[in-house]
This record gives sequence, C-alpha cells and structure tokens, in this order.
Amino acid sequence: METQTSARDSATTPRLHYLDWLRVLAIFLVFVFHAIHVFDFGGWQIKNAEQSELITIILTLLSLWGMPFFFLVAGAASWFALLKRTPRQYLSERFKRLAIPYVVGSLLFSPLQYYLWWKNQVFLGNAGLTFPEFMRIELPPSIRRGCVPRVSARADSAPGFTCGSSASCSCSPCSPCRSSAG
Repeated sequence: METQTSARDSATTPRLHYLDWLRVLAIFLVFVFHAIHVFDFGGWQIKNAEQSELITIILTLLSLWGMPFFFLVAGAASWFALLKRTPRQYLSERFKRLAIPYVVGSLLFSPLQYYLWWKNQVFLGNAGLTFPEFMRIELPPSIRRGCVPRVSARADSAPGFTCGSSASCSCSPCSPCRSSAG
C-alpha cells in the first residue's frame, strides 16, 4: 500500500538564519524600549525623578517602527512555519508557546508590577495611600467590580463581561455590573 505525502511533509526549506537574527533584534528592541521608559517624559507606571529628552526622542522613533517591524518578522516566521505544519499544529504550538506563558506570567507578575508602581509613587511623593487604597484607585473599574472580559466563540454573541458571581452581566468597563437576569 502506497502512502501519499503532503507538500507540508516533504517541504525541506533551509533555515533562514537572518530571520532568526531579526527576531533576536526585535526582542532586544522590545526589551530596551520597555527598560528605558522610566527615563522618558511619556506616561509610564514607574518613572525616574530625572528624565531625558534624548531618550524621549529615541523611544518615539522606536515606537513608530518597533511594532510594524515586530509584526513583519513574526508574519514571515509564521509563513515559513505554516509551510511545514498544518494550521491545527501551528495553532496548538503557538498556544503552548505563547498563551500559557502569557497567562502564567500575568498572574505572577502583575501584582508585583502594581506593587512596584505604588512604591515608586510613594517614593516620588505622588501617593500617600496604603497599597490596598492605591489598588482600589488604579485597578481598571471592571476588575474592581469583579467583572472580567468574556469572549464568546459564537459569532452572534456580543462580547461582554462576567461578574465575580459567575452570572452574566451586561456591563461595560465604565458602567456598573447588572445581572442579565434582572
């Protein structure tokens, strides 16, 4: 019995090392962009007491070209990855490599980020609040009320929010939660 091989199975494209180096450069620029944000004049959670106009100009230029460059490199890498994988394999691999670390990292590091933001505000003399008071003010309104974004897989379902009580609610980030039952 003869087996058929798909074009994906027999595709033997050589590794493009320049594309790997462009990814390294993109990640490095993202790191630099976020690391030096404390020294520019723009809005950022943690700021240094002294700020630099030169760094503000550099960050402005990076912000103009950074994300388009990142998406260009990611799109090229995805194109070549899809030549060797089925769409299902590709999505499964990307979910494992991106979504799971994102969720875990967000749960682990977001509280630390808010704490450091509060400590910086206290250090700069901008906040005389306790950490719980600061969190009540700075957390997004939907999270303060216990609403979290709800994403529906159905095309006819509108996105909304789910209340902390697990009841569906028709709230938006700016309006109070109301149960859809009543």
